Amino acid sequence: MKLLDRWFALVIVGQLTIGCGSREPSPPPAAAHADSGTVEVAGVAIPYVTEGTGLLCIAYGCQQLNRRLFSRRFKAALRCVYLDHRGFVPSAPVVPNDPFGVAAAVADLETAREQLALDRFVLVGHSIN
Repeated sequence: MKLLDRWFALVIVGQLTIGCGSREPSPPPAAAHADSGTVEVAGVAIPYVTEGTGLLCIAYGCQQLNRRLFSRRFKAALRCVYLDHRGFVPSAPVVPNDPFGVAAAVADLETAREQLALDRFVLVGHSIN
């Protein structure tokens, strides 16, 4: 458990000191290969973009925002899979009286993780809006 706590603290500190250091959008480092696609989650095609180099991570939330938020230094340390959550996908159905919450976010992340064949990664997120 202590290792997990350390990783969590590292990600938070890294995001605060590296990822948020630049107010301007930063393109990925020149050596980084970017790719994109969709994963099928709860009947919805969820878009993702992968870019950066280094340790694998999933940046969950709004992929367009997160791609602009993280600096070149951040992307040099982490290869990020920027994954939208359902609330950012216009075609995602809205089910009355069934709010999107943490349990649904975890289920969506697990489905995406399986489809992308990811075993170990850092999870970066700041809210599910």
